[in-house]
Amino acid sequence: MGPPAMGDISRMDFPTASPTKTDVWPVFLAWIVTFWVIIFICLGVGFGPKGIIGGSLAAAFQSYMYGGFTPAGGIFATLTSMAMLGVLIPPLVVVAVVVSCLVAAIVWLSGTGQ
Repeated sequence: MGPPAMGDISRMDFPTASPTKTDVWPVFLAWIVTFWVIIFICLGVGFGPKGIIGGSLAAAFQSYMYGGFTPAGGIFATLTSMAMLGVLIPPLVVVAVVVSCLVAAIVWLSGTGQ
């Protein structure tokens, strides 16, 4: 029995390199958990659509560092403005997606779940 004839795929061995569900599950979980942890931590800091959320980490920082005067054009004022305008979320999602993809790639390359 020699090699298969041209076009005859009935006796060819195809590699089974496609990932199985058990291979992908840890990668999927790593992506989901990383994404939501980043989102919740960043949103939980205290920059909200109506300004700084009372009792939050941002409020404590503002009180401690600036007292009654927050300088215009600084990072704190910029983050407050971005949150109030609604433009803070898209860059935050982009950062969360990129970091989550990096974590998922590390989990995949480390062979977790295989």
